Amino acid sequence: MVRKVARIRSRALVGVLRNGERESAYLRDYSTEGVCLEGLRSVMAGDVLRLHCKGAFISAEVRWVREGRAGLCYLPSCPPGEKTRFLAAVSRGQKPASAARIYGFSELA
Repeated sequence: MVRKVARIRSRALVGVLRNGERESAYLRDYSTEGVCLEGLRSVMAGDVLRLHCKGAFISAEVRWVREGRAGLCYLPSCPPGEKTRFLAAVSRGQKPASAARIYGFSELA
């Protein structure tokens, strides 16, 4: 499979909101089209998650799940500014300790 967009490796910590529940996961990599997350529990293809990092939010749909990882693509309905803010936040959050300042996740700060 040939990717259209290069992916950037990362270990940034992101918050995940799903069905009113909060959890955290690590980015394995990201691009302008989607992300690969590690550490999600009980996620299935088709689930819609709300991701956030450093106050930037974006909605994404789970496309695949395997070996403790999940591939998500951003929803087409996401405003371009929202995607830009999220990508800027995760690029600044390369170190898990500094990325732990996630809005609503005070226990990680």
